[in-house]
Amino acid sequence: MITQTNYTSPAISTGSNRQNYATEAASLDGQMTFSQTMNELSQSSPSRAKISGMGKISEMAHIDPELADKLANGYAFSIDLALVDISKMDLSTGRVATYSTTGEPVTEENQVRFAQETNKVREGKISLYQSEKAKGTPDADILDKLIGFMNTQPEKYLRMIDWQRVSGRG
Repeated sequence: MITQTNYTSPAISTGSNRQNYATEAASLDGQMTFSQTMNELSQSSPSRAKISGMGKISEMAHIDPELADKLANGYAFSIDLALVDISKMDLSTGRVATYSTTGEPVTEENQVRFAQETNKVREGKISLYQSEKAKGTPDADILDKLIGFMNTQPEKYLRMIDWQRVSGRG
């Protein structure tokens, strides 16, 4: 069994061609479904056709300012948690859980190290968010900047939170 204890909301910049569309997506059982208009929009230019993963969330944020506000705020204050595989954990033999994307055993030492890095990343996201809000930056652009900030984090940290899969970078 593989569990992920927190889901981040990465996205990408979508350019300057923003229009307001009615009801672009609906959430069904935790999955996002996109309307015909949204699907057509994603195919309307080569750069948009390449949007994948959570990049669609960025696209929607640029269409819906209220959604953008909720996403940027939520993402700035979220805490990233590592993806942990407990499928081979066996306390009777001493076998411990491993980090799913690195294969490393989960130890107290690396949990402390990861928690320290997570706090540093979260502080950076909050600082960026507050700074951009003070400048009057639109929330959708703040969300994109937060994603850009995440892309600058150490590769090992990004692997531990499974950033490649979540962000659509893969």
